[in-house]
Amino acid sequence: MKIIIIGGSFAGIQAAMTCREMDQDCEIIILEASDDLLFYPVEFRSRLVSEPTESFTTEKNNSIDTLIEQRIECYLNTYVTHIQPDKKSITCKRQGIIEQFHYDYLILAMGSQQSIGITDVHINERIISLDSQQSLKDSLSLVGQAEKIMIIGGGQYGIEMSELYLTLGKQVTLLEAGEHLAFKLFDHWMMKDLQNDLLHEGLILKCNESYQSVTLRDEALSVKSHRNQYQTDIIQFAMNVEPNTKIVEDILRFNPDGTIWTDAFLETSQSSIYACGDLIKWRFGQQNEEYYLPLISHAKLSGRIVGMNIFGNKHKLPNSPRAIAMTILDYDYFSCGKTLQELKYSQVDYHLSRYQSEGLFIQCLSQIDTGEILGVQIRGLKKLHLSSLFSSVLIAMQAGLTDYFLAVQMNVYQGHQALLPDAWFDAINQHYQGRQRRLQAKERYHAD
Repeated sequence: MKIIIIGGSFAGIQAAMTCREMDQDCEIIILEASDDLLFYPVEFRSRLVSEPTESFTTEKNNSIDTLIEQRIECYLNTYVTHIQPDKKSITCKRQGIIEQFHYDYLILAMGSQQSIGITDVHINERIISLDSQQSLKDSLSLVGQAEKIMIIGGGQYGIEMSELYLTLGKQVTLLEAGEHLAFKLFDHWMMKDLQNDLLHEGLILKCNESYQSVTLRDEALSVKSHRNQYQTDIIQFAMNVEPNTKIVEDILRFNPDGTIWTDAFLETSQSSIYACGDLIKWRFGQQNEEYYLPLISHAKLSGRIVGMNIFGNKHKLPNSPRAIAMTILDYDYFSCGKTLQELKYSQVDYHLSRYQSEGLFIQCLSQIDTGEILGVQIRGLKKLHLSSLFSSVLIAMQAGLTDYFLAVQMNVYQGHQALLPDAWFDAINQHYQGRQRRLQAKERYHAD
């Protein structure tokens, strides 16, 4: 059996290693367009603040050594130009030479790219780009020379980069189209203090402003939103990430957002061709809602699932709550499941509670009749060490647990060795009791 993988990033490497675990005799080939495997964009942050980067190099070297040990062939600087599913063949260009490969199974793991639609070379030279080692080096130089930096997109990545540049003494402007930061992941109640903290640190925050265009004027970049115009030295786009699917755009079925359609086992519309990583959507929640959320953790998991399914479609892409965690300034932030804003526009009858104690803020949403937890958001001081709480909430929501079930665990978990803070049990019990009072009031209303 011959397996070809297009893309040597996290999903592709994980798929290759899993295939080898499943079959010690199959031939596995990775085709990578760049001159490097496993590029780590987060290395950019570590280099900016002079943190050690040995961990990235070690993991990369270990992965490459493992590929060699596992007899997995890697071809770098290899550009796939054509795929013929009917003949199960791939045409590519390597070192100026056209080559052809035949496969039994093909795994697509080309990753994602930013789509900003800027063709002016002089403007592109002033845009922070993190898609290769060379672009990382160029971007480090840009940041070092710049005084003013504009970030377009106020999601998790935009917030984290804003904090980073502020610590470096840069003048940072953050442009966000939504009503507040992280609009798609957190509600305003959870973000208002963060916004105030960042403003206090010197951030120039512009919400409800959509990016339109950028031009180069008098050696400075001029960024236009639908409301205003801003001058900056360099720009970082923290938005418009899309799957890198050009080589298969004429041969596969696609979702409306440009991701590759797959079945539950990650097989595409063409038999024997699978897709993983940043090319696909993920299913979240009990309603199987689909979102495009490119993360390294998603890439690795989907790569592993594809690697197993090559040898028989037995493993479905797991359904889990949409979850995100980040650390900004002195606080940890966590969001899992639905936001209040989303539920307001749904047909779900929900109950909302908000809890606040010293250094800890918890918002909980549940289905009014059943108590099933629909969404939880948490903001807590870093010194509270809330990672166990975040994991527990994620598992509880994935299992479809109710506020009642979580509330009655108070007697089980409390004590000196408790993994979760007492405040959590106070919050979830308050939520459960509040929902019960609403149900009782509803019953009395109908009885009358």
